[in-house]
Amino acid sequence: MSRYWRLLIVVAAFLQFLVSVGPSYNYSVFLIPLQTEFKTSAVSTGWVGSLASAMLCGLSPLTAALGWKIGNGRVVCFGVILTAAGYLATSFISSLAPAYLTYGMITGLGKCFMFCGSTSVLVEWYQGRGDTCRVTGGTVIGSSVGVMVFGPVLNSLTASYGWRNTFRILSGITLAVGLLTALPFLKPAEKEPTSDQGDSSGKKVPEESSKCDQGRGASGVLSSGSDSASCVPRRGGSLKSFCEKVLNIEVWLWVSSITTAQLGWTFAIINFSSFMDGIGLATQEVSIALTVFGAAEVGGKLAFAVFGDRLPCLKLYVAVASSGGGALVSGFLTLCSAFWSIVVLSVVWGFCRGVLYGLTYVAAAELFTNYSPRTIVAISVLGYGTGVLIGSPLTGAFYDLTGDYTLSLFVVVASFVTSVLCALSIPLKRALVSRVPCCRRPVDDVNNNYQGNSTKVPPVEDIKHRSVGTYNPAYEMEI
Repeated sequence: MSRYWRLLIVVAAFLQFLVSVGPSYNYSVFLIPLQTEFKTSAVSTGWVGSLASAMLCGLSPLTAALGWKIGNGRVVCFGVILTAAGYLATSFISSLAPAYLTYGMITGLGKCFMFCGSTSVLVEWYQGRGDTCRVTGGTVIGSSVGVMVFGPVLNSLTASYGWRNTFRILSGITLAVGLLTALPFLKPAEKEPTSDQGDSSGKKVPEESSKCDQGRGASGVLSSGSDSASCVPRRGGSLKSFCEKVLNIEVWLWVSSITTAQLGWTFAIINFSSFMDGIGLATQEVSIALTVFGAAEVGGKLAFAVFGDRLPCLKLYVAVASSGGGALVSGFLTLCSAFWSIVVLSVVWGFCRGVLYGLTYVAAAELFTNYSPRTIVAISVLGYGTGVLIGSPLTGAFYDLTGDYTLSLFVVVASFVTSVLCALSIPLKRALVSRVPCCRRPVDDVNNNYQGNSTKVPPVEDIKHRSVGTYNPAYEMEI
């Protein structure tokens, strides 16, 4: 029963991604009708959709906090209702200004609850299993499928029934599909016992000792985010633990890496089509390049889903390679203008973007082993929302300043390079901390005090706790 319920969770999360992300990335369908009816500029009308897209990821910490109080399943249900209500309210607006509230904020917040809440449920059900990369990588394809499905559907509905009725139909679709697929999330996640819960002789590891060993790599050094400091007497309880997580420099390095990478990928989402128009490509050629880019992105997600669990290194390094590939392609775009060269670069660019989007949650769970699924999703998705919010006006401003995208592409290259540096700073910082005695945590010295003191209980043998997938020997090198 548990096996089939896990599969149901995957299907439900896939559909939640499809329904929440698909319409958001097809807001351009409503751009011209809204401009025509309300006589507004492209900038002011476009900001309605940009606000909703930014809130979809940018409010992930709020989703994590709410999920802690009422549960992720209820958060998703609440998000579905908010999204449907926002669509319905938008269909009755008499000017563009209310759309910032009804579509930009209400719908954006609802989609954030749907997207982040369903991701947290998925991570909860599959955390610590050997097929985690396959499951998460395959599920995030739902967002790409949603973009491809809702594009022609919304175009046809708008042409046949008008944008107001299209929003009403979209409200009904979201409410029906969203609530139906949110029902499996109400069941608490089931954790299957693993061999890590005891030694080879079948003896159960003492609970306190297990807590002390959590977060240690094979070398015995605590990994980031470990709450194992509970072995050492301390005060403050959960509040102190929360503050430690918020102030953890490695968390902010990871958020910064995702943010700067997403700043670069925002150019691909918003400005890539305009860039190809500017270098003289025909409309049909632009459409082919965008289709190839989208297909390559799906291919990147599929590739990570298939091979992610077999990687011999940390997923962090795959993210570094993805951002590095994005930087190289962005640099070549300043030099290339031929159609087939753009197609080849679109394949590489889309593949790198798909790989990064597929590995984000797994890589974060691998880095921060003792963080809850809600926290892992929050710190990963926050970077995407911030990157969209910064990247969209930044690249557009440089285009308005110079009249072409050359300077914007150099900024994109710099953002990808910054992402690489932030990501590589995490294992570098851990290596330095493990070698500098003054930087070690107090818990690291607990076991040292056991020697020569017969009154204290000797430490148990280190237990290798899995975070995501099978035990990763790369921790022996990084920690």
